[in-house]
Amino acid sequence: DLDGTLVDTRKLVEMSRRKSVSAMMKAGLPGTEEKIYESLLKIVEKTGSNYDRHFNELLKEHQVQMAGKIIAAGVISYHESKQNNITPFDGIPEMLVELKKKYTLCVLTNGKLVKQWEKIIRLKIEKYFEFVFVSEEVGKRKPDPAIFLYALKNTGFKAEECIMVGDRDTDLLPAKELGMATISVGDIEGADFSVTNPKDILDRVKQIES
Repeated sequence: DLDGTLVDTRKLVEMSRRKSVSAMMKAGLPGTEEKIYESLLKIVEKTGSNYDRHFNELLKEHQVQMAGKIIAAGVISYHESKQNNITPFDGIPEMLVELKKKYTLCVLTNGKLVKQWEKIIRLKIEKYFEFVFVSEEVGKRKPDPAIFLYALKNTGFKAEECIMVGDRDTDLLPAKELGMATISVGDIEGADFSVTNPKDILDRVKQIES
């Protein structure tokens, strides 16, 4: 898995949304920062995180006319914040170096194809992975077993030869049902092993192998 497993996407997105709200207010959006941020979260919850007109909906809700400048300020701030602050969890690059020495590594992630690849490239972790499967390209999303089966078919591995690492039950439970070993980042009921810190994944992989 990518989001929440290799990179703290939740923290990054929250920071970027707050910066975008601040930028839009400086560009003329009226209101208090916290109320505008809460409105934005409700719009994201309603329309989905991959909807590309969150700021348009926000300004419509606040009855702001001639909103081009304000939206542009928000978009620029949001993307600059994500680009400047995206980093892997502590210890992840070092862990991937060690894992790659012995194992074939694969990313299996839900999301938009270009957005997920942008994260991988900006994190500078592309070189560690031989396979990257993104739900938009596959046409199936976790927890649908079909996306796991697609990955198995295209990597040539059997389920019992694989370890799935993720931070949600949608990452782990379908994988376990197919016969994969599972490691949860955080406490997920049903996972074979768990870690509180992503950099400890390497130790759990060694445990499974032994």
